[in-house]
Amino acid sequence: MLLKGMRRSDIIIDLAQAYLDEARYDESIKLLMSTPYFVNWEGSSISWDIFNQSHVRKGTELFNQKKYKEALTHFEAALTFPENLGVGRSFRTEEAETWFWKGKALLALGKPDEAILAWKEGSNSLSDPERQNRYKDLCKMLLK
Repeated sequence: MLLKGMRRSDIIIDLAQAYLDEARYDESIKLLMSTPYFVNWEGSSISWDIFNQSHVRKGTELFNQKKYKEALTHFEAALTFPENLGVGRSFRTEEAETWFWKGKALLALGKPDEAILAWKEGSNSLSDPERQNRYKDLCKMLLK
C-alpha cells in the first residue's frame, strides 16, 4: 500500500545527486528543500554536501554569465544548513570553495572589503580533502 506523502530519503538523495551530476542544479535544490526531513547516520553530511554543491555550481554558472548578484545568492545559500537536511555545521564542513566564489562575486559587485572577509573565511577552512585544500590555497593567494 502506497502511503501518501511518504518519501524515502535514500532515494531522494540518489535523485538529488543525479540532478547535480547532470547539471540540473535547480531541480536538485528544489528536491532537497521540498523533502520534509532527512535521517542521516551519525557523521553523514551527504544531504548537505549535495545541497552545497548544487548551490555552488549554480552560482558558478551564473557568475560565468556575469549575473553576479544572483550568483552571490547561491553562494550565500550554500553556506546555510537548512534544518530539514538533518546536518549542522561541523569542524569537517567543506566550505572553502563556497567562500572563494562568494568573494569573487562580491568583488565583481564592487565590494572588495566583503570579498576579503570571504576569502579570509575560506583560507581558515579545514584542510583536506584535496579540493578543499585547493580552494583554501586560492583564498590565501587572493589575500596577498
